[in-house]
Amino acid sequence: MTRDLRVFVSGLTLLGAGTSPAWAGGVKRDYTLSYVASRSLFNYRGWGSLEGGYTWRDGAPANQIYLTADGGYPLPFAGALLKLGAHLERSVGSDTPRQPEDRFGSSATNNFHKASYLKLGDSAIFPFGSRKQWAAEVGYNQWVWGRSARRYKEPFISVGRSF
Repeated sequence: MTRDLRVFVSGLTLLGAGTSPAWAGGVKRDYTLSYVASRSLFNYRGWGSLEGGYTWRDGAPANQIYLTADGGYPLPFAGALLKLGAHLERSVGSDTPRQPEDRFGSSATNNFHKASYLKLGDSAIFPFGSRKQWAAEVGYNQWVWGRSARRYKEPFISVGRSF
């Protein structure tokens, strides 16, 4: 079960906290303090965002510092947008010994609990609906650097709604 609590003031995330998803280990908690800055671009049709934070973790996974940047640029058809993004997770090396309920272990070349990585991605966003309140996003992320991490390829599709 994943739980997320965020407080928003004028589009600024002041506090983020929640429990780890089930794949990260049994009934553990993550606490994250983050700062988000975002700006409209291209006559309010596009955007640029930057988010940084620190995550404290219960259990074996190490605490981490992260930095995420993304931006969107309007395409000349159907109100579509091109989105580019980057995400860096950096372990601070404070992991504790692996617990029996932790799903991922470690080896000489892979330590999930103490991994750092950089992934880059791109996607296209297509708004739809009578008031363009829905959007479908189709994209691909590639892990391009990692220390003690596996390099994943992440094709994805998502559907979202604005209110």
